[in-house]
Amino acid sequence: ETGSSGFVPERLAMPYLQGGKLTKLDDVPSVDFAPFVCWRASMDQSLVRELVDMAKIHAGGLMP
Repeated sequence: ETGSSGFVPERLAMPYLQGGKLTKLDDVPSVDFAPFVCWRASMDQSLVRELVDMAKIHAGGLMP
């Protein structure tokens, strides 16, 4: 309605795209956001590994 545009992470925009409130333009370049995980050095390393594994699953294979 306002003629505005912007870059929004697709996962956040998906409900609005599906509901017809937003439109994805095919002729506009996309911006990739690299996921990252950080933690305190003092954290239990088995917990860190578990959290990193979970992040990899939810990132859809985007993390090395």
